[in-house]
Amino acid sequence: MRSSTSNFNRRAALVGSVLALVLVACIWLLDAVYHKKEFQGLAVDALSPATKLLAIGSSRVIFGFDPRAYEVPAVGLCANYLDLVRARELYEMHAPKLTGLKVLLLEFDDATLMYDTIERNPHGLYDLGYSTVPPPAEVVTHFDRAMHRLLAPVFNWRLTPAFFWLEQQTTNGLEPVALVPGHIPSRVTLGMPEFYAEGEVSSTRDDFAAAKPETLPRNVAAVAELVTAARAKGVEPVLVRFPHEPHLRKIYPAAWNELVAGAYRSLGERLGAATPPLWDYTAEERFATDDFRDPHHLNQKGAELLASLLAPRLRSWYNRSK
Repeated sequence: MRSSTSNFNRRAALVGSVLALVLVACIWLLDAVYHKKEFQGLAVDALSPATKLLAIGSSRVIFGFDPRAYEVPAVGLCANYLDLVRARELYEMHAPKLTGLKVLLLEFDDATLMYDTIERNPHGLYDLGYSTVPPPAEVVTHFDRAMHRLLAPVFNWRLTPAFFWLEQQTTNGLEPVALVPGHIPSRVTLGMPEFYAEGEVSSTRDDFAAAKPETLPRNVAAVAELVTAARAKGVEPVLVRFPHEPHLRKIYPAAWNELVAGAYRSLGERLGAATPPLWDYTAEERFATDDFRDPHHLNQKGAELLASLLAPRLRSWYNRSK
C-alpha cells in the first residue's frame, strides 16, 4: 500500500513538474510573440529632423500627451518622476537628431520639480537612452506585458475592481496612450471608478509626504539652462502643468501650488523677459473624472481633450520660432 502511495506521489510530482515547465514555456512563447520595444525606446527611435513638437516630463506626459492629436510630427520623452535635471540631459543627448524642432513642451510641476529620478525611479531612464545598463526588473516587465496582452482582449480589465487594480499595478507606466504616432497599446479609455479614486487619493497624500522641496533649486537651474540651449537652436520652450482629477483638486496642498509658483518666479529671476510661459491646467474644470485613469494621469479621452486646448495655443509658437 505504501509502495502504491509512493508511486502515486512520484507520478504526481512528475506531472506537476511537467505542467510547470509547460507553463514557463508558454509564458516565454507569449513574451516572444507579444514583446514590443518599451514605449520610451520607440519614442527615441521616432526622433528625427521631422519632429516639430517634443514633450518631456513625468508619467503625466506618458498618459496625457498624445502625438496623434497635434498638427505637426510630435514625440514625447518621459518616465515616472522624470526630474528637470534629467530632462535637460535627455534634450542635450538627443538634440542632434532634432534639427527641425520648433517647440519644446516641458512639464513644470511637482513631479519634475520636487523629486529626483535616480532616487525614485532608478531604471526609468534606460529606454530613453540615458543608461546602457538594463534594469534587473526586465524579466518581470516582460511577464507583465505578456500576461496583459493575453488577458486584456478577454477581460478588457473592467469586469471587477480586482482586474482594474491589476491593470494599474502591472501596466501603469508600461502601456501609455501613445508616445509616438501609430503606437496605441493602452486599453484604458474608460474613466476612473469611484472605488479606485478613493484609494488613490489616500496614497496621494503619502506621495506628497515623500517629495523633496530641496530638489527645487537644481531643477529650476536646469530649466533655465535648457531654455537657453533650446532658444539658441531656434526652439520655443513652453511650460505646462497637467490637469488634476476632481478628487485630487480637493486635496491638493495649497503649499505645493505655492512651491511651483515660487519655482516659476525663480526661473523668471534667472531669465527675465526670456522666461517661457507657464500654462496651468491643474484646476481646469473642463476635465471631469471620466477623463482620467487615476487622480494624476489622463486617459485617452482626457489626452485628446488636453490636445484640443494646447494645439491652438501652440500654433502661434510654431509660427514664431525660426
